[in-house]
Amino acid sequence: ARSAVAPHGLIGQTFDGDAEAVDGVLDDYSSAVVYTKAMGEGAIEGVASAYEVQPSTDPFSYSFAYSRFLGAAAPPRNAA
Repeated sequence: ARSAVAPHGLIGQTFDGDAEAVDGVLDDYSSAVVYTKAMGEGAIEGVASAYEVQPSTDPFSYSFAYSRFLGAAAPPRNAA
């Protein structure tokens, strides 16, 4: 049975129930020193900075751009 509110957040998006893998941009790990820049680009809704919890003074806040907490209904993410 599907939930009325699809899983959300950075980890929850991987459990959206559509059985489709979504691979984003990959960093280059071929050198001894790696500078990461991908930040989930192409694999998450929006950009990584949109998932920063607000306000920053409340680490238990569920307020971020793609939050579905307290929602009565929300569809799975649009991975297109």
